[in-house]
Amino acid sequence: MKKWGVCIAAALLLQIAAAFGQETPRSPAASGPPDLHQARLIKVTRMAAAWRNEPMELLLRGGGSAAGRFAAIDAGAFRLRTRDGWRDVPVSAVESVVLKRKPQDLLFVGLTGAGLAGLFAGGASLGSASSNQTVITAAAVGAVIGFTVGWKAFYQNTVIRLE
Repeated sequence: MKKWGVCIAAALLLQIAAAFGQETPRSPAASGPPDLHQARLIKVTRMAAAWRNEPMELLLRGGGSAAGRFAAIDAGAFRLRTRDGWRDVPVSAVESVVLKRKPQDLLFVGLTGAGLAGLFAGGASLGSASSNQTVITAAAVGAVIGFTVGWKAFYQNTVIRLE
């Protein structure tokens, strides 16, 4: 009985030490705007090299948006090339970055459709009583399903939250 008491006391002490040793999460208000702004700027600067000359839309905190081709990060602001010229949007005003889908993404949609069409046609041709019409129908059904899956999976905008 004494052994159990010592074990329970030791386990309790370890749990208390672990609880007090952990850092408490800070609220966004406690970290202050400069820290939050600096963290966003670092995150955006790291990702910016891959975005050069890509079409994007910036979703702003006030509910608005700004769209154009990404040029650079200058002085803590997104620099976008729009039809009207250049537009600078401060990083602190941006809630999310939306990278627009590209025509090359349709290649994945087509490959998914062709792959599932071939898979369905191959499965239909395995039957001993399968006719050409059955194989063609199965391939068409597979192509439609593959196109739908590819469209939903690959041909989407990429949304990056900056918070």
